Amino acid sequence: MLFSFSLIVILGIISGIIFEKIGLPRLIGMILIGIVCKNYFNFIDQSILDISSILRQIALIIIITRAGLTLHVEDLKKIGSTSILMSFLPAIFEIIGITIVSILIFKIPILEALLMGCVMSAVSPAIIVPRMIKIINEGYKKAPPQTILAGASLDDIFVIILFTILLSFLQGEKISLKYFMLMPIYIVLEISLGILIAKFLYKIIKNIPVEIQFILILSSSIMLVYIGEVLPISGLIGIIVMSMYFLKKDSKFATNIGNVYNKVWSIAEILLFTLVGTVIDVKYIIMFGTTSIIIITIAIIFRVFGVYLSLIKSKFNFKEKLFCIISYLPKATVQASIGSIPLTSGIKSGNLIFTMSILCILITAPLGSILIDKNYKKLLMKE
Repeated sequence: MLFSFSLIVILGIISGIIFEKIGLPRLIGMILIGIVCKNYFNFIDQSILDISSILRQIALIIIITRAGLTLHVEDLKKIGSTSILMSFLPAIFEIIGITIVSILIFKIPILEALLMGCVMSAVSPAIIVPRMIKIINEGYKKAPPQTILAGASLDDIFVIILFTILLSFLQGEKISLKYFMLMPIYIVLEISLGILIAKFLYKIIKNIPVEIQFILILSSSIMLVYIGEVLPISGLIGIIVMSMYFLKKDSKFATNIGNVYNKVWSIAEILLFTLVGTVIDVKYIIMFGTTSIIIITIAIIFRVFGVYLSLIKSKFNFKEKLFCIISYLPKATVQASIGSIPLTSGIKSGNLIFTMSILCILITAPLGSILIDKNYKKLLMKE
């Protein structure tokens, strides 16, 4: 196990550096090295693969916390309804587009097509968050990147909640009308719980070493996820509320914690994307290659239309709207974290859903990241 772990980290770092040098996201190199290790050399110990789902979930918690530590409540109030619309409207449009095309092409049941839509539609905080923070720090107007930060983080939570509900349906669980009526209460409870935990943590940890603060906050976040499963909704809402509370209460405290999360993410990122590569069956990639490009292209068109509708009433100019559209293209983190769940849960189309989620990463992650990096200076103005 230790040999496999060391190998994953070393090869993940090397592949990430190589891909970054040629202008592509590091995560693409990490996924590809995972594919090579498992499918052609079989270097990865089974004990690592057995805990890969837990590692992927922790990675998702880390990236959602990082996003929350950058979201100022005051900035969100200024942005207003635009960030709210951006948190669900583009995802809904993309889910509808993927569902229709999946039913027509793959002939799969509507619930499984909707599940595929949920997996593929969530944008990537792993790509978006660091880029938006970098753009803000460089002195560009805060409104567009802040809108994207807020919308992308909430978009992921919205999609994961839908995914959880659909997966429960497909696994035969009975979800009644009462469940949907109680959902607003569950959400309010989780928000309240996030705030209460944040207040309690801040009082007891504000004067202790930052590394211990990180351990306690991460442990509390993991507890929130499991509490969320009992409620039952995603605990990610509580995590992002907790992170935003820290930023509102004490920006210096939030910055110090954020710096530790950034360092931990550099390791978590390697494990997340390399382990995702180890689960991929190459023959499915080859089988769905051409078809996947068609579906992903249609999905992008639906998403662009959803983003455009979300921004109609905003005060952004044409260039800022175009920046928001291209910033909403890259997919990676959520697909890597939940893409394999339908497969491991025994869903009939699980292998198809997982393969499409990986192809979605391989196509949209480089496309979106390159478009953001090459165009933000042309599309945004300095403060």
